[in-house]
Amino acid sequence: MCIARGEEWVSTARNEVAVARWLAAEGFSAARVVEEVEQPLLIDGRPVAFWHLIVEGDRKATYGELGGVLRDLHSLTVPPGLDLPCFDPFGKQELRIDKAAIHEDDRSFLRKRRRELRDKYAELQFESPKGPVYGDAHV
Repeated sequence: MCIARGEEWVSTARNEVAVARWLAAEGFSAARVVEEVEQPLLIDGRPVAFWHLIVEGDRKATYGELGGVLRDLHSLTVPPGLDLPCFDPFGKQELRIDKAAIHEDDRSFLRKRRRELRDKYAELQFESPKGPVYGDAHV
């Protein structure tokens, strides 16, 4: 089960369920939503989605295995009507800098460095076409 923070997250929860259904239809090995329940539900103002439990094996995936799965994901074509957000590696940094319990000089340094990196990122030219990206991949 996944419970979001508040009603403002309903569209995000709907999108996550839609992505899970798309990946299942593609035969892609990913978390599966429980299909017997219309999802997401709104309970006490919070979106709730139900997922099948993923039982971990006795070993973690190797980096090579993870890379293969990510390569396969990146090669998929997003179906029309599925609204995936653009990947933003700087998305929550400003909020995290604001909330960090650090000296103001450090906060200023991090804000300046964030701006510099965002500017450099904006100049990048990507060879690969746009497609689905998993933003938090780890073994």
